[in-house]
Amino acid sequence: MDSDSGNKQAYLGLSDLIAWVRSYWLQILVPMLVGGLLGVAYASLATPQYRVETLLAPRESSPPGMGLGQLGTQLGALGLGSMFSQPGSNQADVSVAILRSRKFLGDFIVKHDLLPKLFAGRWDEGRSAWKDDGGPPPSTNDAYRKIRQNHLLVTRDELTGLVTVAFEWKDPDEAHAWLVAIIDDLNEGVRQRERENAARSLQFLREELQRTDVVVIQQALHQLSLNELQKLTLANVRDDFAFQVIDPPSLPDEDDPVWPKPLLMVLGGLFLGLFVGLAAAALRTAWQASAPRG
Repeated sequence: MDSDSGNKQAYLGLSDLIAWVRSYWLQILVPMLVGGLLGVAYASLATPQYRVETLLAPRESSPPGMGLGQLGTQLGALGLGSMFSQPGSNQADVSVAILRSRKFLGDFIVKHDLLPKLFAGRWDEGRSAWKDDGGPPPSTNDAYRKIRQNHLLVTRDELTGLVTVAFEWKDPDEAHAWLVAIIDDLNEGVRQRERENAARSLQFLREELQRTDVVVIQQALHQLSLNELQKLTLANVRDDFAFQVIDPPSLPDEDDPVWPKPLLMVLGGLFLGLFVGLAAAALRTAWQASAPRG
């Protein structure tokens, strides 16, 4: 008896729901159609965004040879153990950190004059000046934050160490050119820094060699000098110093933007319209139920 009553209540509940939807079908359908049309309009009018990607393999700049840790005891006699006995930071981690850094990207923005491009809505092309909109002109820091948040994506596979760098922009040709320039500037910057560090180290080691007559210390300093000379040679001959390009960036197809996705926009509009229509119908039902009957 109780089972039949429960089934009857469930059946009546489903019937009531179907009847309620039929009563308010127009109020539910109209917001759905409006939402779908808005999705179509957005997908048609929104500025397409294209993604250009490249796959990179970080390079290690330290050449094979005698480890610095092995020289700590010998260099301790000169008071240089603390300077050379500790291994340096991983070059791959340093290169990725530089790529994401405010300094590198800020210099890149200034070098390639990207502020007018990144803030095109505030730039007066005719006067080659910022529009007088009551606010200060965009700064390099503003551009850095915009690139990091909206345009440049850097991910590293912890298992393989490979780095994927992507740039999203409304113009696929510009996105491709900027991504290529970013990798080139990074390689050149890291190479120049390594070249300068190796040259300073060589100068320092040569001066220390002139100050000591201890054969063991001289041998240690000669070994360090050889390592630094190898680094300097590597920096002078290798263009892709920080990253080796495994998969070079290629131009995306104009009919394949990463955003917007028309189908996603239409479905999102339909579901949003359905939610609005159901909510409006539910509120109207609740209002009618609570209204005093004459």
